[in-house]
Amino acid sequence: MLVTRILILEENNCLSGSIKNVLKDNGYESVELVETKKQTLELIENNLVDIAMIVIPIGENGEMFGFLESIKTQHQIPLVLCFENLTMHAYEVMASLKPAGYLIKPFKNDKLLSIIKDVCQKDHDNNFGQKTLKEKVFPEVYKALDKRKFHFVAPYLSDRDKTLVLSESNYTQIESEPKSTYDVIINLIKTNNLRRINKYLESVNEKLPNGGYYIGYAETKGLRKKMIFTKYPIGFNYLYYFFYFIIKRVWPKLPGLRKLYFLITKGRNRAMSRAEVLGRLISCGFKIIDEGYIESDFYFIAQKIRAPYFDMKASYDLIFKMKRVGKYGKPIYVYKFRTMYPYSEYIQDYILKRYGYGENGKPARDFRLTRWGRFLRRYWLDELPQIINVLKGEMKIVGIRPVSERFLKEYPEDVKKMRMKYKPGCVPPYVALIKQEINEYIESERIYFKEKEKNPYTTDIKYFFKAIYNIVTHKIKSA
Repeated sequence: MLVTRILILEENNCLSGSIKNVLKDNGYESVELVETKKQTLELIENNLVDIAMIVIPIGENGEMFGFLESIKTQHQIPLVLCFENLTMHAYEVMASLKPAGYLIKPFKNDKLLSIIKDVCQKDHDNNFGQKTLKEKVFPEVYKALDKRKFHFVAPYLSDRDKTLVLSESNYTQIESEPKSTYDVIINLIKTNNLRRINKYLESVNEKLPNGGYYIGYAETKGLRKKMIFTKYPIGFNYLYYFFYFIIKRVWPKLPGLRKLYFLITKGRNRAMSRAEVLGRLISCGFKIIDEGYIESDFYFIAQKIRAPYFDMKASYDLIFKMKRVGKYGKPIYVYKFRTMYPYSEYIQDYILKRYGYGENGKPARDFRLTRWGRFLRRYWLDELPQIINVLKGEMKIVGIRPVSERFLKEYPEDVKKMRMKYKPGCVPPYVALIKQEINEYIESERIYFKEKEKNPYTTDIKYFFKAIYNIVTHKIKSA
């Protein structure tokens, strides 16, 4: 059954909380409360909204009117407007926007539910009534997916003779297909059930020309967790999830037991995070065009842009190595406890383009981090394996932060030149100086270099104890 996803936008949350409770009590499980237009657009652009209810006052300056008009026309989201009172301006707004429904405060719960029910029915009739041309041309895809999922993938479907649909009966066919045969490949098999996922994605890559699309889906570990806690009674659900976590998420990561796990399960129904799904796609030569949660599945649209990396050293084990720039610009591999989901290193650019940097100089809204990873970062425990780099002579205890080649390009030239003279350190200057934003920690390195040149021996000692004090007193956080 389709789940109607309702977004409620109100700037002060005076009324939206009670509306949410009424809706959830009456079977509308997916209700999201937001307070800003930015949050609203993020959810809409991620294909997470079916109905938008606006319960904030609409200003006379037309700014909100333009915002609402874009939601309705550009994103084609049904609007339900809630007004303080029925003024002349409210009439003008309704005449121009023609919302799917409207409410005047105060209103009764029956009125609210009646309007939402009517909007749901209209939305169903308008979008899911008669078959479109693509629904007729791609009956196999149309039959396998529900209406909402089909409409998500439909814009990327090509001519039938250039589109390959892979299902349970023929998904291994991809390996024997000629190169660059199809413009679009749609996989109706859950990514979690593909054996040797990267090998499979590499085969898909080979069958597509540059610019071709691969469309598929997965069940993320978050969706699986939600299903377990919803489906099973309290108490048993925690026990079930504990064993699921050990068997599906811990066991496959242990080098000594990994082969046994895949021998028994044949790689089917494995646990995967959103980060791992996207990271594997990017590592295999794809660019993420679109992604979204639809009911109990995570769908993606990927476009081939190059050949696969064929990386056999992707982050998967407890301790992994990150390629960083060392002294004199030489590459080194820095050891760390893995705090992110597997293959997360491949989606850093994707996250930065989408969300930018946060206040601490690290990617904002970084969904790559695991829960235990956040704990390790909070107390800087993830950095402990860097002692291996110190023993190998590649790093020292105190020194500049080891950064990637990509990130180094964002540094000013004077700091780049100074960096080449020194080894990176486990404890970087910004920790001692509490300068965590991007511009600030670049400036912290300038300060460190000046002090280091004047006092080459005592500077590191001073910075070390200041950093330890800041960490212990929580004046600075790693994540």
